[in-house]
Amino acid sequence: MTSIVIFILATFFIFSSIRLFFFSTETEMGNKIINIISHPGWLILVIIFLPVFVGFFYRGEWEFSWTFFWIELTGNNSLSTKILLVYGMIIVTLWLFILPAHIFLRNNSMKDFHTQFFIRGLNIIFALYCTESRYFLIFGNKEYLNFLFTTIVYIYFFTLKIKDDSP
Repeated sequence: MTSIVIFILATFFIFSSIRLFFFSTETEMGNKIINIISHPGWLILVIIFLPVFVGFFYRGEWEFSWTFFWIELTGNNSLSTKILLVYGMIIVTLWLFILPAHIFLRNNSMKDFHTQFFIRGLNIIFALYCTESRYFLIFGNKEYLNFLFTTIVYIYFFTLKIKDDSP
């Protein structure tokens, strides 16, 4: 019974996160049921769900890769474990890789391509750091992420210099 309640709350949280991606929190949807399911009040659950799912990555129980995802879904796991994995990957992808930069850029109305590229790049690097994806680590340390960060910073400032030098 407890797992059903958690899955229902997670479903509402995912729907409200998707609504936050496409619309602002003040936007009312046309249908009352959609308003209830995707109400911005469900976003408070980020303080519960995000640390739990990121904890799976830190403990090494999950990996942020399609091969791990596919092996776990086709394996001998229970249905509730498979649903937890799908929900966890959706929530981590939305709240670490997509929504922070998206919300920041929407609220600050930055239209410059270079600034958007820089903010989204920093967001992806932070998300890779939080998920500690083994595909982005070299020899067990975070040198590759440091390289990726400096590359994005250099590209950002180099393109700004080119933009300033152009007639």
